[in-house]
Amino acid sequence: LALTVNMGATISVTGTTTITRTTSATSNLSTTATNYALSTGVLSIASGGTLTANGSAITISGNYSNAGTYTAGTSDLTFTATDTDNTLNPGSSSLYKLTFNGVGGAWDLTTNNLTVTNTLTITNGTFDLNALNLTATGATFSNDGTLRLSGSETLTGLTMDTNTGSVSYDGTSSYTGLAAGSSY
Repeated sequence: LALTVNMGATISVTGTTTITRTTSATSNLSTTATNYALSTGVLSIASGGTLTANGSAITISGNYSNAGTYTAGTSDLTFTATDTDNTLNPGSSSLYKLTFNGVGGAWDLTTNNLTVTNTLTITNGTFDLNALNLTATGATFSNDGTLRLSGSETLTGLTMDTNTGSVSYDGTSSYTGLAAGSSY
């Protein structure tokens, strides 16, 4: 048994959007081939839930948690919070375009490593990897904000943006080298 909801227009939710299942049924929210936008405070994809983003712009002003499936397509996932207690848990799903753009905002990567396949942009705010790994093979990285590292994470395929922004380390251990290299 499955429930699929194909969006027929742009959806804006001021609270929480949760995609979940009951018993053995699955749920799928699809932005459809028309690429309708989704704007929400918190986005939660529960176990058995699927968000098929296609090429949509998805804006989140709070937390993102994925215990189900996020099918990115060519979508742009943008975080716009201006407070400092936001979390991003991508689950096992890759993200296509990931943007942080909230003046004064901060986002902590939690639970799972992150894979970005097209673009990772920090326009405003701070993105903290929290000692989790980042794979950005083939992705472009642009940093006008702050990328925070502990020093123990593994960065794969990431070419540092050495023109603007900052990289800060807040780890407590000693390391023989900087995780993101020494050119900034």
